[in-house]
Amino acid sequence: MNKLSVKVKNLVIGGNSPIVVQTMCNTHTQDIEASIAQCKDMVAAGTQMIRLTTQGLDEVNALRVIKEQLHAAGIHIPLVADVHFNSDVAIAAAKVADKVRINPGNFAQVHKDAAVQFKKFLEICKENNTAVRIGLNHGSLGEEIVNNTAILRLG
Repeated sequence: MNKLSVKVKNLVIGGNSPIVVQTMCNTHTQDIEASIAQCKDMVAAGTQMIRLTTQGLDEVNALRVIKEQLHAAGIHIPLVADVHFNSDVAIAAAKVADKVRINPGNFAQVHKDAAVQFKKFLEICKENNTAVRIGLNHGSLGEEIVNNTAILRLG
């Protein structure tokens, strides 16, 4: 049986690879000092990948600084941008993070607009070697998808 594996920076997730220890900062990403301190503590405890809330462009900029400062300290752990409700933020985060966590409803209320933004997002991810985690649940879908069973049947 083939098992899918995904590379996130220097880690391989899935397939026959060992389980990867992942966690999420509970700091405000814009609190750069606290986020870096927490990342360092988590790495010391054995974490292999860290997710940070990235709700706006200010958080994307903070994530960039956090990543730079961790690298300067010799810590090259993959960082994941946890993005909700904003395709422009997801696109910007894809240029900084090693992986971006999104939900399809983040991209636009109108399905066609969401498809255009999602294509842009994937192009940036490809250019930057950024992995993607797509979450899917009723609350993360655009209204048009939820209320249109024809779209659901067609994928």
